[in-house]
Amino acid sequence: MIFFKPRWVKLVNQSLPPGLISDIKIKKMENIRSKYDIPHELFALGIMATPATTKMIQRYIYNKVKERMPEASEKGLLKEVLKSRALPPEPYGYGMTEAQIDIAMASINSLDNLTEYIISKEPRSQTLKDFSEIGQMVGDILKE
Repeated sequence: MIFFKPRWVKLVNQSLPPGLISDIKIKKMENIRSKYDIPHELFALGIMATPATTKMIQRYIYNKVKERMPEASEKGLLKEVLKSRALPPEPYGYGMTEAQIDIAMASINSLDNLTEYIISKEPRSQTLKDFSEIGQMVGDILKE
């Protein structure tokens, strides 16, 4: 299905792996954006800040790491996913050390644990808190 993609899709696609958001989901989200007259840039930022998007990205990274390291233990895979987010310095990551990652990994035993940990570390600006009701609707669409 081909249709004109809104500008916010191009902005989101700069940060997301290709194909994570289907055309059907894009249409549903565009209906929300246009109903509430949200600027494309703010909508893209809101999408990127939803926990659902964070979970999608971490699952994508997990699958890529698993392809690259098929013999790794589950804990080893999870640690590599965390390192991809935690090692880079701010604003791209948390600037954590290997020792800090090891401490965090003590309580991470599944991909769900890991994504919840990452979501808890993500900063949420006031603008995005104001987006929370709409963000919930967008998050629900992304979870479909």
